[in-house]
Amino acid sequence: MKDNSSTLEEVYLMRKMKVFTVCQGKIELWKCVPRVKQITLILLVLVVLASNASATKGGKLDENTSADLYDFKIVQGWLAMTDGIRLAVTYYLPVTRSPDEKFPVILEMTPYRKDDQSYIGDYDYYTLFARHGYATARVDVRGTGSSRGETVSHEYSPIELSDGEEVIAQLARLPWCNGNVGMLGISWSANNAIMLALRNPPALKAIIVAHMSDDLFHDHAQYIDGIKQVNEYEAYMEGDNIMPRSLDYKLDEDYFSNRFDAYPWFLTNLKHQREDSFWKNESARYRYDELRVPVYILGGLLDGYRDSVTRVLEGSKGPVRAEIGPYNHAFPDYGVPGPNYEWRYDALRWYDRWLNGVKNGIEDEPRFKVFVRAGNPPDPNMITTPGDWRYEDWPINRTKWIAFYPSVDGMLLTNKSTATGDELKFQSGSGIEASGLRFWWGEPSENVAPSDKSALVYDSPVLNQSLEIIGYPEVALHTAVDASLANWIVRLEDVQPDGNVTLVTGAAQCGAQRNSSSNPEALEPGTFYNLSFKLHFTTWTFQPGHKIRVAITNAQFPAFWPTPYAMTMKLKIGENGTSIRLPVVPFPERPVPKLLPPEASQMPPDAASLPGGGDPIYTLVSRNLDTGMVSVEQKSEHYFTVKNRTYYRMDWRYYETYESNPADTRFIGTSEGKVTTKDRSVMHRTTTDMQSSVKNFHVVITRRIYENDTLVREKVFDEVIPRDFQ
Repeated sequence: MKDNSSTLEEVYLMRKMKVFTVCQGKIELWKCVPRVKQITLILLVLVVLASNASATKGGKLDENTSADLYDFKIVQGWLAMTDGIRLAVTYYLPVTRSPDEKFPVILEMTPYRKDDQSYIGDYDYYTLFARHGYATARVDVRGTGSSRGETVSHEYSPIELSDGEEVIAQLARLPWCNGNVGMLGISWSANNAIMLALRNPPALKAIIVAHMSDDLFHDHAQYIDGIKQVNEYEAYMEGDNIMPRSLDYKLDEDYFSNRFDAYPWFLTNLKHQREDSFWKNESARYRYDELRVPVYILGGLLDGYRDSVTRVLEGSKGPVRAEIGPYNHAFPDYGVPGPNYEWRYDALRWYDRWLNGVKNGIEDEPRFKVFVRAGNPPDPNMITTPGDWRYEDWPINRTKWIAFYPSVDGMLLTNKSTATGDELKFQSGSGIEASGLRFWWGEPSENVAPSDKSALVYDSPVLNQSLEIIGYPEVALHTAVDASLANWIVRLEDVQPDGNVTLVTGAAQCGAQRNSSSNPEALEPGTFYNLSFKLHFTTWTFQPGHKIRVAITNAQFPAFWPTPYAMTMKLKIGENGTSIRLPVVPFPERPVPKLLPPEASQMPPDAASLPGGGDPIYTLVSRNLDTGMVSVEQKSEHYFTVKNRTYYRMDWRYYETYESNPADTRFIGTSEGKVTTKDRSVMHRTTTDMQSSVKNFHVVITRRIYENDTLVREKVFDEVIPRDFQ
């Protein structure tokens, strides 16, 4: 089978599809870009491709000519676990050139349905590795996609990881394998790759991971900064988990007992509202001293999981190569916003070193490559981020910490003012603009100035010289509320000369977790506490003529589920008050990485992304001044074909809260998917409805499965789960 080079239009369809499939449905902004900007971008891409091709011999780092590349074949297979359950695997295999030729294997293991929505993105990546002499194996987690067995009880469950160890061992013993296995992963598959690396299976020799969450409670999708949130991912997975097994989509008793009736992950996660062993056991953050497997890790400045990159650099005992770019939850060749670059030849060099024993010196090169943002106006449709790449090490020894202090009249100064204080009334529906399109600390943001109207805001004087930061800003708050439960959100922002405001970074602190996320404690109303925490990793350059802003609030809806009590927050400023320290990095001349433009995506000949839809198609915000109700609504749709099957996917999300009664907050998420073959259709629809009161979360999850548009079965889970300091 030969690869087919794509047209430019197909490349962008591929980018959209890859973001949807490989990255759990994370956003592709291309559909949101005005047509004029699309045309401009296409012209810019053509210019960049031409200029880079002329500047670099052959236009890429690959030393192989096309004649050196392998033909490949795609083979379906099974891997039998010790309990008899068979896991479905797709192999992308180089065609051997001699009878005794053997290859390393690169494994990815996820629940994202390799034969359905992941196929297009998988094809592009796995065929590249196969053409360069690496076998790749894509495995569906047990109970998902084409694999047999019961849907696993939760993400990264013991059985999933035990299966992973068995899979690695079996792959290493295959007759065409040289005995060495690597792993490749983004998001879910990055997480289980690092977890399996910590188990040190003998055949696992190296991993490459992107957007890895190494702290499953504090930094993962369910409890961002330790605070409950409900985002597209949880509702999406409720739908995905009840989709029948590919490729026959049978609605038999095996399906109903093992998938349709399986207990929802959403409810399991909600029963763990503090950092207990459920979250901590597999969180790599606490176990890096056990990590010996070489790790190549990629992160994005607009991704919610970016902090793991520096923690791997600090903690791993094995070789590490790390990169943090300007993009969102995606690989560097298609992440939004760019600049994008072709990173996969460095990936091949990494695998060459550790899976084939090639002494190419990659472990002696600079460990850390980081994109330093030059500072930009707020733009949710931004295509290319101003800034530059450079090599650094971590930690950066020349960092100089500069403290700023909130002061009277909303000033942010480098010297402390007379001790005084400010107050802020809790508005549970505020902070929507700062929540971003994905409701976490990521994605390009719009102007956050409207969110700042419901925060305590402190601005520096206009800067007369640039100030560049790389790292984790540190916050110290001296604060109180007249309630027993509250969250604090701190944002670092850039005030542009025209008054628009760009979000630089931020973080939140659950007041009940001020001493421990494992043993939360109620606040004493009216008592002042010293709260210290780090904002999430960032790079930024505050330019002359701009101002540095710190915004402090108790709400960022819908990113964080509101605490249940009306209240007023007090903040002490001046002497013994609040401060923020910025990691300022003086700019010397640093080595600049040589980066190549992304190669054209390879579209499979038997699949396509179809026009229409987008993610999200729209976001609606409404406010009712009479009732104090604030709501946010989003909808996403996707259409694609794989072989002889047509797929439709729709996800709708709705959030509302009442500022007069913040306990009354609600989320409704509907996920619907339909697969159509020549003689039948199967459709699943799930609705997740969560509503809170002062003491409880009430969750109703409704599942429906249809055949030829006729309802076959419905199941409802209806539970009341006590709030546990959330």
